[in-house]
Amino acid sequence: MISMNIICQVDTNNIIRNIISINRSNNNNKRFDIYINQPLESFINLDDSSTSGIISIEGTTANYYKFHNPLHNGYTVFITNSIYNLNIYESSLDEVSEGVNVFDKKGYLLFSNKKAQEIEHSNRKITIGKHIQDIYQLDSEETQRFHCIKSKTPLYDYCDYYKTQYSDDYIVTLNSTVPIFVNNDMEAAVCVINSKENIEFTSKKLRKLEACKQSKSITINSQSINLYYTFSDIVGSNQAFTEAINLAKFVAERECSVLLHGETGTGKELFAQSIHSSSMRKNKHFVALNCAAIPETLAESILFGTEKGSFTGSMTKEGLLHEANGGTLFLDEINSMDITIQAKLLRVLQEKKFRKVGGLKDLDCDVRIISSTNEDPIEAMKKGKIRSDLYYRINTVKIDIPPLRERIDDIETLCEYFLSKYSCRGNRICYDIDPTVIEHFKKYSWPGNTRELLHAIEFAVTIAKENTITIDEMPAHIKNFEQQFSSVTDVNIKQLKDTNAPPPLDVSAHYQQTLEDIMAYYEKQTLVNVLAQHGGNVTKSAEALGIQRQSMQYRMKKYDL
Repeated sequence: MISMNIICQVDTNNIIRNIISINRSNNNNKRFDIYINQPLESFINLDDSSTSGIISIEGTTANYYKFHNPLHNGYTVFITNSIYNLNIYESSLDEVSEGVNVFDKKGYLLFSNKKAQEIEHSNRKITIGKHIQDIYQLDSEETQRFHCIKSKTPLYDYCDYYKTQYSDDYIVTLNSTVPIFVNNDMEAAVCVINSKENIEFTSKKLRKLEACKQSKSITINSQSINLYYTFSDIVGSNQAFTEAINLAKFVAERECSVLLHGETGTGKELFAQSIHSSSMRKNKHFVALNCAAIPETLAESILFGTEKGSFTGSMTKEGLLHEANGGTLFLDEINSMDITIQAKLLRVLQEKKFRKVGGLKDLDCDVRIISSTNEDPIEAMKKGKIRSDLYYRINTVKIDIPPLRERIDDIETLCEYFLSKYSCRGNRICYDIDPTVIEHFKKYSWPGNTRELLHAIEFAVTIAKENTITIDEMPAHIKNFEQQFSSVTDVNIKQLKDTNAPPPLDVSAHYQQTLEDIMAYYEKQTLVNVLAQHGGNVTKSAEALGIQRQSMQYRMKKYDL
């Protein structure tokens, strides 16, 4: 947009006596002289009742301001599109997904968009007009941004690790700072700020662009190509957990079937979606079926689809196998799937074909199967919950996801991650969690695993009144669990001490029992004896057995001790 600044002097009869046009180029500044000595309405139409407003002049929208002349009769009209344009520019920058800060040549902040405020925990009503050193906690002037301003040279994609004067939280960003020149003079510098979330979102947009390129279609959008979880969304550094992640990454690009084994709430679908997102099928659909939530009478039709007339009231419908064609089908809790349907699923894996319910012809099916089970798959197979032939088909690679009680070292990291996710609620922001809460969490057994921790943090943030989460904001069952398990009651201690250990189990006399039953027998008796020896003290008993306190509590719950 061309800058327009016009001063128009008008007499009492609304006749234009002089027009002065000012712009940077100084080109054609006399083009409005033809209106001198002409009525004002021949040039512009103003609202006589208002001293300011918005008009259109030469196809450009501009602001006008009327001033009475103090030295002679008549008035002056000042016309400018600079303010109008500035509002457009600022509103546009507020919609940009990256943070944008603009500094003048001396280092004073001229503008900060909404995203920059969000990333830096700042408020532009306070920071605009302040110097860099008054905004950020700096030890010297030799910062990346200030260096760019002083040297008048751009700096691209540098890592910045800093605090502002308004928060004690460290901020980690990837920035680029570029000097702005006007008529060969440096007048300002613009800093573009990218947070980790910005970069992750950009990577998702890149995947969508690649999908558009491959399909040669301009209709692909967030509805037609879903953006699923990726491995960057999986948080944790525990050794066993990291090994599970690395194995999942390794098999993601291969076409083998994967079986995920983990308790409820450990993140099996998160793993499944991440494998899909890193596979060659990432631009196709990821379809999930919770086998435990679908009635047996409906599971077959939902999975394979139906033909009209196959049963009373049936219509021709496509099933999940059709929807997932070319992509990934995730069968959650496959140990809950009906055995007869498992037999049909086996044919899909072996022959890459299936037949609809009531259908007469085979349909081709190119689907990668990822399955999950919340119980040991070998035991599920022995109990008849999983067909043995299907088990060996879906178990090309088995990934064991450890429960949260076995990765206590990840508790603090997960809390910080979930806290940042749920911290914004209305006008309230929670930046911190009391260390005593972390210690309390590390003693809890987390039967609901990571999902339970997520909900605990969400609950705490929802009811928090201060910027620091304390134990008072925790759900009652987590807050008070130590009262239930800190020690065994006196009555229980006496019962434990008076308990005569049963004679060793005669395996030959119980040859029909499974190995799991026999091991459980001895595990329970060991717990009883150790607790009796330590007066019911859970912590000391756990130490004596070489396990963590929460593992001890889990086993006490398991055997109702």
